[in-house]
Amino acid sequence: DATKASLDEKEHVDEADKAVDEKAHHPPPPTSSDPAPPAWTTLFAARDPAQHRAAEARFLRKVDARLMPTLIFMYLLNFLDRSNLAQARQGTLESDLRMTGTDFNLATSIFFVGYLLMQLPSNVLLTRLRPSLYLAASCGLWGVVSACNAAAGTFPHLVAVRFFLGFAEAPFFPGAVFLMSSWYTRAELTRRVAWLYSGNALANMFGGLVGAGILGGMEGSLGIAGWRWLFIL
Repeated sequence: DATKASLDEKEHVDEADKAVDEKAHHPPPPTSSDPAPPAWTTLFAARDPAQHRAAEARFLRKVDARLMPTLIFMYLLNFLDRSNLAQARQGTLESDLRMTGTDFNLATSIFFVGYLLMQLPSNVLLTRLRPSLYLAASCGLWGVVSACNAAAGTFPHLVAVRFFLGFAEAPFFPGAVFLMSSWYTRAELTRRVAWLYSGNALANMFGGLVGAGILGGMEGSLGIAGWRWLFIL
């Protein structure tokens, strides 16, 4: 009797295991309450790995074309606005604002005080706001603040504007890297960061030429000094 009971129990266990296996390999058809998967997921899953790699490459090119030119151009403007004080010095900036001694060095350095103070708050804000709005607003704001340098009548005015220019420019670079890290893998990101730095190189290439053209060609135009036109433009 004990042997027969043991065999019956084993038979019931085998039947239960068989039922579980059949359910795993042949799941029941979806009911009306179960949403059907999108057709494109089935189509994509049916493709071979070579087709997957080709589709991923096409997608990556689209992201590059949409994201990188904009970020590179913004970085070019970012670097131009922080370095144009050195170009303005070639005009009558120091004499017009009665700058002496190390005043120019102070005006240059005060920018980085505002830049450092805004780094942490800007990174916190970036996780709470859309980058498309936050970075664009930052770019527009630093353009306005940079143009305010043209209205400086005294050296303290220039120092104040430079301080707030650092505030306005601080969100861009960490924000750009954060945005790229959301779209690229670690291996893909290294090359894109190198592309981003090309904006810095372009600013160094053309910043001096633009400054020379404005200072040389617009000095005194409409009664405005050339260095003021440099900040305005």
